[in-house]
Amino acid sequence: MTKLERAPGLFLVGLVALVLAGAVPTGTRAAATLTVYPEPMLPRLLVPGDRIVVGYTVETAGVKAPTGVLYVRDDLHARYQRVALKLGRSIVNGSHPRLSAVLPSSLTRAHRIFLYAVIRDSASGSSATLPARGAAAPVSSWVLHKPVVVKLGTHVFGRTRAADMIVARASAAQVGWDLTGPIGPQTFLVDRDRSVWLEDEVNGRMLVWRASKPNAVARAVPLPSGGAALGDIAFGPNGSLYVTRWHQPGFVLELFRVDASGKVLWQSSAGASGPDTGVAANQPLWVGPDGALYCRISAPGLSWPTSARSEYGLLPLATSAGKPVPPEQQLDRALWGYDPAPNGRRFVVDVAPNQAQLRELRLALVRRNGTVERSWRVISRSWFSPGLWPQLVDGHPLVDLLIARPGGMEHVILHLSPMGASARFSLPWSIWGDSLYADVRPGPGAVLYRLSTSHSSGIVVGRYSLARGNQGAAKR
Repeated sequence: MTKLERAPGLFLVGLVALVLAGAVPTGTRAAATLTVYPEPMLPRLLVPGDRIVVGYTVETAGVKAPTGVLYVRDDLHARYQRVALKLGRSIVNGSHPRLSAVLPSSLTRAHRIFLYAVIRDSASGSSATLPARGAAAPVSSWVLHKPVVVKLGTHVFGRTRAADMIVARASAAQVGWDLTGPIGPQTFLVDRDRSVWLEDEVNGRMLVWRASKPNAVARAVPLPSGGAALGDIAFGPNGSLYVTRWHQPGFVLELFRVDASGKVLWQSSAGASGPDTGVAANQPLWVGPDGALYCRISAPGLSWPTSARSEYGLLPLATSAGKPVPPEQQLDRALWGYDPAPNGRRFVVDVAPNQAQLRELRLALVRRNGTVERSWRVISRSWFSPGLWPQLVDGHPLVDLLIARPGGMEHVILHLSPMGASARFSLPWSIWGDSLYADVRPGPGAVLYRLSTSHSSGIVVGRYSLARGNQGAAKR
């Protein structure tokens, strides 16, 4: 199975499932008698002309004919207008009633849209407001009026780019493989000194290569395993390393901070993970601009707290000083619908609404005051799946799209700029076995690294400059 089949929390896979299926509630069962789920949710990023459908599925037993009203406004008007919700049946489960409405197209003339809904059941007298605080904390979207449009055309396979340099390699005998899993090395890191750290999962260790010495493993760092499956890895402060592992059947995400020798400094857990929450324990890690550690979450079926207003989020696991965030505080401190960016900005990622298959990705940098600083639309004629979650490299988004055909898949790498794409090229997808975590990662400077694995020939990590990288990979 690919990482996309096995890891729905990665990048937009979970996001798309939630945008299209609307599985995450923005209200809570504790705050409202009715159990109501958005289906679909309001997209975070819109463009003029979008047809915007919002809906709410009522799953409270016995409720047959609920009624509801949307309260909608834009940033040009202070007062909300009422939009009646029409009764229908759930897209996901036709036995449940669904209330939906198409928003007025005039809303996208503004720059920001705000809305909340009030759902009632006259038979029982129960009701729900979503989000729970209503007008005090509505759902919101940005309207992108002058996005930079990058058109990819139809992807052409076989035009992949060779690495500028090989920075690490090992034979198949030097790393561990579980042929029944199938499991092998699946992720890596590159430190600021350009040393390469490979997670040798089966052997429960990290293998380290020094910069400019790709053919010799410099050392091995033991990792805590205890018979559990190793997860993702990230660098921490003062030369430390974060590593996650997860257990079944408990399926709880455990977090360790270890020093450069592998000594455990502390152990914690993700308070939102487990079999009853819907938060997968194999979520990828991400380090914010201030050094704080998060894991990415998107969880169909989880009854989020009232602060949860979006379909994806970041669960804080450790502070910038390297201290664990108490598990019972993590959900309350989670970030929803954006990644924190330098200078107090937000980096927002979304897909175009009403897509049965993904062909458009939208990205925006939002200033501290809530206005859009810069935005992009990446439009493809070939439908894609998400790979590495988009992130900022040298202040601009790095995008990794996976485009598949029978028998194969390729990465399309884009480094966006105010003028379009300053780098664009294709890379082969070559991971053997399990691939839950990133096989491409940005490194220090405008550089991308890619991991290739094979249980017969071993592993290779290649380096690709983003300063030169425009290569034809599509046809119009």
